[in-house]
Amino acid sequence: MKEASLLLIPAAAAGMWLLYQNGLMVVNSKRAVSFVGRDRGRRASFTACTGTIRRIVRFPQSKNLHMVFSPVLTKGSVAVELQNSQKQPLLRLDEVCPTGSIFVEKGQRYHLVFHFQSATGEYSLQMD
Repeated sequence: MKEASLLLIPAAAAGMWLLYQNGLMVVNSKRAVSFVGRDRGRRASFTACTGTIRRIVRFPQSKNLHMVFSPVLTKGSVAVELQNSQKQPLLRLDEVCPTGSIFVEKGQRYHLVFHFQSATGEYSLQMD
């Protein structure tokens, strides 16, 4: 019985890794008094949030991607970053620079990373 439970841990870890790699699981490394995310992370409201949220996204076709980030904050800062598969930043949006465009390739893996620093408020992200 003990051997079966020891095999369960690596199997669960492998399953979580596969879910993350396919964009079905989000990695959170944040602390907040409250955080309510909606629309697969495209909208959220939060109180005293610090940390990051990372998710993998893939696009069904190659295209010029236009992103609009709309944060409404009463305190702190929040930014969103699109990174390539090697985690190199391609586009960063925040309160100062809320819009941007970049060409994305079909089937490539991109990381969508939200950075919070003592932030209170809400945001929405549109990707067309």
